[in-house]
Amino acid sequence: MSPEFFAHLRPLHSAFEELIASPRYPLIDPVTRPPKSGGVYVFWSNGKALYVGRCRNLRQRLAGHHLPSMGTQSAGFAYRLARIATGHVTPTYRSGRGSRKWLQTDPEFMAAFATAKSKVAAMSVQYVVMEDDITQALLEIYCAVALQTPHNSFRTT
Repeated sequence: MSPEFFAHLRPLHSAFEELIASPRYPLIDPVTRPPKSGGVYVFWSNGKALYVGRCRNLRQRLAGHHLPSMGTQSAGFAYRLARIATGHVTPTYRSGRGSRKWLQTDPEFMAAFATAKSKVAAMSVQYVVMEDDITQALLEIYCAVALQTPHNSFRTT
């Protein structure tokens, strides 16, 4: 194995343990605000890990998942939940029915999207600061697999 790649693997388990041991905060918490650092985060609802994400700015990214003013590009987890709720589960990158642009004009989808953002806002979140982009990407996958999150997909089209 490449020593450079192995160096990125070495801290994964301890970072995962740090993440799981960290407090779960309400996503909308007026007292505790996430740092502006990069990191990996997990959304929880009813004791179940649902989604793992990563970002360069935890405070900005976590707000982007739920604020009413955020659109489908910023609120990716809510967008995925709304696709499931409306039966548009297979993404398409072609224009027309089922595309992101088309969904944004569909009143049923947009109502489901607003509901999904409210659901995400009611979730709790855990996070760990992780600045290195490569280790961060690997940690996102590690956490999604270890926690068996139902809303992470690493499939490409």
